Order: sequence, then C-alpha cells, then structure tokens
Amino acid sequence: MTNSCQAYEFCDPRPLALPDRSTLFGPEPLGIGTGQVEGIHSYISRLVQAHGVHLLTLARYIDSFRPELPHAPGSVPPQHPSPSNSIVSCARFWTQERVQILERLTARPELHALTLLRLSQVIEDQGCWSKSRAWCPQCYAQWQDRGLPIFQPLTWSLNVVPMCSQHRVWLITECPACHQPQSRYSTGWPLGCCTACGEWLGSHSKAEARRVKRLCAEPAMRPPVLWQHWASESVADLLHAMASDTPAPALGHLAQNLKYCLDQVQAQPAQLAQWIGVPDVLVSHWLDASLKPTLSVLLLVAYALSVPLVTLVLGAPEALRAQWQPLPRPTLAPWSRRVQGKEETRILLDHEWERCEADCPSLEDIASRVQRSPRYLQLHFPAQCALIQHRHQLKATLAPDQSPR
Repeated sequence: MTNSCQAYEFCDPRPLALPDRSTLFGPEPLGIGTGQVEGIHSYISRLVQAHGVHLLTLARYIDSFRPELPHAPGSVPPQHPSPSNSIVSCARFWTQERVQILERLTARPELHALTLLRLSQVIEDQGCWSKSRAWCPQCYAQWQDRGLPIFQPLTWSLNVVPMCSQHRVWLITECPACHQPQSRYSTGWPLGCCTACGEWLGSHSKAEARRVKRLCAEPAMRPPVLWQHWASESVADLLHAMASDTPAPALGHLAQNLKYCLDQVQAQPAQLAQWIGVPDVLVSHWLDASLKPTLSVLLLVAYALSVPLVTLVLGAPEALRAQWQPLPRPTLAPWSRRVQGKEETRILLDHEWERCEADCPSLEDIASRVQRSPRYLQLHFPAQCALIQHRHQLKATLAPDQSPR
C-alpha cells in the first residue's frame, strides 16, 4: 500500500500587501513620458465614457471633495452655481486642487503630467489654451490601423501649436463633414469622432502634407511654416522633458537663464522687447522675476535668442553655452513677431494695480506704464478701470487740502 500524501511548500501566513482600492475606475493615462502625453480634457472624456455619467456630474462629484465647500465629501450637491457645462469647458477649471482630488479618486498619481501645472511657476497659462479641439487626421488614422487607443495629446490643446510635430501638417479644428467646431470634451461620441455628427475624423490623405511642402518651396511662405513647425516641436520637447522626475522650474531660474542669454548676445532688455514686440517694462519684470511670461511670448524669446525652449526653461546656465546668433527683427516680423497682446496687458495691469495700491494713480498714469491708451484699457478691461478710477477719486476726496490760504 503506497502513501499518496504529497509534501507542499510552506505557505507564508502574512497577509498580502494589496494596493488601495480607488473610488473611481482610472484608465491608464496615455503617452506618459513622451512629448505626445495625453491632455487632461482627453483623459476626462475617457473617464466620463468609462463610467457612463454626464460631464457635469463628474465635475460636481470632484468638487464635493473640496474642503471649502459646505457639504459632506462624496455627496453631490443638488444645486450648482453654474448649471451649464461652462464650469468644465473653462480651460482653467483643472486647478492643482482638483487634479490632486482626481488623482486620489482614481489612484493615478501621475495625472498632473496631463496638465501644465508643473510649469505654472514660470509660465502664465491664461490665453494659451485653444477654444476648440484640434487634431491631426493622420495621427488618428495611424493609431486606428495599429489598434492603439485614440486620444488628444496635450500639445493639441495649446493655441501656440498649430502643426503636428509628427506629420508636419496643420491641425484641423472643424469637422470635414458638418463643418462644426469640436468641443474640448468628447462625451457623446468616442474620441476621434465628431462631437456634432459622429463622423470619423481620421484620414490617410497626404494632400495636406503636399500643400505644406509646396508652401515651404515658396520663398515668402517658407519662414512662417518653419516657425510654426519649430514652435510645435519646441513645446513637445518641453513636455517630454517635464515628464521626467526633474523638479518643477522656478521663476527665478528662468530669470537667471534669461539674463545669461542677454549677456551672451550682448543685448539690452530694450532690444529683446523690440525684437519680440512687447513693452520694455514687461521684459524688466521677467528679469526681476516679478511676472511670468505667456507661452507664446516665451517661444518668441527662445527663438530670438537662438536657444531651445526646453534649455531656456529647464537648463542650467552652463548648458546655455551654444552658438549665439540672435535673429534680427525683420526675420521675426511680421509672421512671428507678436505685438503685445491682451494677455500681457492684463498681466501688467494686475501687477500695476497691486504694486501702486498705496499711491492710487490715475487711469492715465497706469495706461502710460503698461504702454496702452486709456481707451484701450476701458474697452477690454472695464471692471479693472472702474476700480482704478474709483480708488483714485477716493484718494483725491480724502486727501487734505494742500492749497495755500
């Protein structure tokens, strides 16, 4: 009679270290660690489709975990201050606090890489987001043929990126079938389909690439096309560098690099301001690290100084030793030279409002400092102008009479 008993290895009685359960199902973010990292709007679209809920419902649920809101965490408030989708259609809705809440709910600690939050200390993101969704049809078609998921890279959401850095074609903003602009979020239809009619937006057509090639052959159009492609590649390289474990850049570090570049090209701040078409005072604020430049202006600064954007933002001064050949002003105008825009004027206006709070200057004085006319400020910033005039009049009323008796 044989013994059928078998000896088994000793089992470890210690409990297994299981990962924490997530409140929401969090799909894996796409393109992490590359210049084609997925944007937050694309991830939210996939998250909404995975849970089968409305976009505004998800936004309310995330806001329910904010500590300053008067309700229990996780309980969606019945009434919301903004009943429309404008609460999430706003480009600046995804703040640091909301992204951290979403990271906890989905157990995805890398979601901050889908935004520009790591660059928030050196770049003013106001005005850099596109109003509608843009895409490259060749990228869509290529991903579909390879069986890869369709998504929206973060670079496509920025208005300073007009071209696809992979296929060197211009991004499309309207559906070829219904000619409707696309929403930032794709919740009713899968990503890659028109948000209005559901038509597939991918295409293998090479006509756009041939058109860009013909434009590059024309002497008058070659510089602007090359500039747009350079800007698209520069932003992709910056996002790729920010995907690593490098610390977030500081505004003082950017100011130090900017001073070093000006010293190398032997240029004054006024010359740089003239090259890129902004006020002298704005460059001075960048050099003393009191104001952040916008992404579009920072691209022009890097281009004018012949420095890669990623090196200007993240590089050390030792890495900036290169061939210093600053481009002359006619090369930057008129196709890339950017006259002071509304975003820069708003930044300067807010800065002068805080800095001159004790002096209470008049609207004409502040308009002179920001190098704009009072009429322009009243047209584009009526609320701020009303506060400036009210504060100036109040000071004049309360000031003692200094006239001789």
